Amino acid sequence: MHLIEFVSNFETAMESQRHVQRKNDHLFRYTVPEYKSKLMMEEDALKIFTRSIFFEIQTEITSLIVSCYTFKMEDAEDVTKYSIKDTDKDAKRAGDYEVIFLKSETKTKCSCTRFETNGKLCRHCFYMLRMSSVEHFPEHYVPKRWRKDVVPRTTYGYNEFGRCKEADDIEAIVRELHATVDHCVDRLSSNLEKLHLYRDTQKCLKTNVDEDSIGEKPMSNKPFIETVISVRKKSDIHVRVPEGVRNKGSKKMLISEKEKAIINAKKGSRKCGGCVEYVVHNARTCPNKTK
Repeated sequence: MHLIEFVSNFETAMESQRHVQRKNDHLFRYTVPEYKSKLMMEEDALKIFTRSIFFEIQTEITSLIVSCYTFKMEDAEDVTKYSIKDTDKDAKRAGDYEVIFLKSETKTKCSCTRFETNGKLCRHCFYMLRMSSVEHFPEHYVPKRWRKDVVPRTTYGYNEFGRCKEADDIEAIVRELHATVDHCVDRLSSNLEKLHLYRDTQKCLKTNVDEDSIGEKPMSNKPFIETVISVRKKSDIHVRVPEGVRNKGSKKMLISEKEKAIINAKKGSRKCGGCVEYVVHNARTCPNKTK
């Protein structure tokens, strides 16, 4: 494949991904799917997850009402254990499952291990959360890859927020800001007058931010790279010299099989009785033969 063909195919693939991204953004902003339950967790899931992941979560939330019920419960001081029977034969999940709920941490774990496998809570965990009076979707059960705002419109990371303790909270706010600005621009794109007003407002905010950060020094290349890849360079690096390794460059030079074959070809295949060397002549035709 030529370079021009590669660049053309790459741009086509990227444009296809951008089209899918724009289509999903449009569906999220201008369409609202029908709620199938009256639980707050379903409304939270719509605000947090992408549309395709939301439909999977919605199916699990709906199934907890239809096909799950408790046949045994053990309640300790901080741990609640439920034995749940799933009667949904269509999803091939019919059977008994054990779900543990930690009250202090609002964490649950099911024996079906669906969350550990693909990062999405199962109906049995939703059933446990509902029985434990947990109304809102727990934030620690929202993997970053399933969020609707996981793809930022611009690259950020010029500050050292990646090193502070509140890095996750700051990153979430930054993603929300990008999504909010993108949403506003999309809504105002058909109204030139309001778009001008929004631009002027953003310029004023930008001017205020620049004035407040005049004394701050920009991040150098080394800290910036460490922040992006989340790896810090070690101050002391100790490299141990390997022992017993022989290769080219050692005291005794190693030669390849090809070089050995060339040397052996020059030596000859028979040993001369006169000069006692492997040559192409014999004792009768040896040049060192004494007359």
